[in-house]
Amino acid sequence: MAAGGGGACLFAAGMAAGRGGAALFTAGRAGRRGGTAARGGGRGFLAKTGGCGLCAGAGWGGEALRFFPPAGEICDSLTWWLAQSDTADGELATAERAVSGEIASFKEMNVAIAARLDSEVPDTDLLQKRVDQLYLKQTGEDAIERRTELTIVIWKEVNAARAAEAPPRLALTVRSTTVAQYDTRYQALTPKKGTRDVKDGVVHAKRSAELTAARTLDRWNKSWHQAWKSEFPAGTEKGDALAMVHTEESTPPPQVLLITAVVQQGLSLKATYDPASGAHATVLELLYKVTGVDTDYRRVRVNRELGNTIGPFLENQVVTLRTDVGNSRDFSEQSPEQSVTIGPAV
Repeated sequence: MAAGGGGACLFAAGMAAGRGGAALFTAGRAGRRGGTAARGGGRGFLAKTGGCGLCAGAGWGGEALRFFPPAGEICDSLTWWLAQSDTADGELATAERAVSGEIASFKEMNVAIAARLDSEVPDTDLLQKRVDQLYLKQTGEDAIERRTELTIVIWKEVNAARAAEAPPRLALTVRSTTVAQYDTRYQALTPKKGTRDVKDGVVHAKRSAELTAARTLDRWNKSWHQAWKSEFPAGTEKGDALAMVHTEESTPPPQVLLITAVVQQGLSLKATYDPASGAHATVLELLYKVTGVDTDYRRVRVNRELGNTIGPFLENQVVTLRTDVGNSRDFSEQSPEQSVTIGPAV
């Protein structure tokens, strides 16, 4: 539709050649973000374009291009969505830590409680068969929750039996925790999971809006370039200024970023990448999800030099990873999925 073709976006030189002090493209917004390519295409687009050609219209006789939005309107929209996405990501990470921390604690406590009840109930007691039911595998969030619920029920049964003896015996506590306290703590997990689910939905909505804003800005920048070129012919001051804007006529599509290794460290995973892959990508992300826990991928920015460490996870969880890269020509190129089963902490 505009100069550059092939889906290429306009690249900013951010030059202010003394013509009213206005730069054809403003690099300020990208500069404040350090020119960093990031998730969803938004930061990658700003870092690539250095801002928005529309912003320059007002300072360069924008009255000739009034069918475009007010100067900077769409660019400001994108930077606003980027900030919104950052906030949503931080809130989701906090909610995920709150849940994962509790799940890990319940898993450890369930083992300790089972051992304590087993030691207190004689093998000849009918309750021993109930205690034996506590030794369930804790593979994944759902399994840990089921064992926690059963642990609370049987713990209460054991305490009731102790209270009925003559003379009555005190209720058991494990690691200074009563069954009532443990039950209350477990009931508090449900709203924490609800908060995590809500935050996850917000992140997906913000990322979708961010991507839409990036594509809108890309489209308007191309249209602006074409309109400016038609309004101000070569040989005029404004027409000649447009020639200084590089339009990346041969922007190649991004190449897939390949994962060379996924190594378990403790209960976390470290992914490293093939340095020869991922050429031409300005947006690079590592995607991962836990089978039975996540309905969609979680995303983190790729660190090509050092690799990315994700987790911690729970033993026996299955984690699936892949990369997703893009640029102004192609927003998404994904690598093949790789799945890893978390073993004992190493």
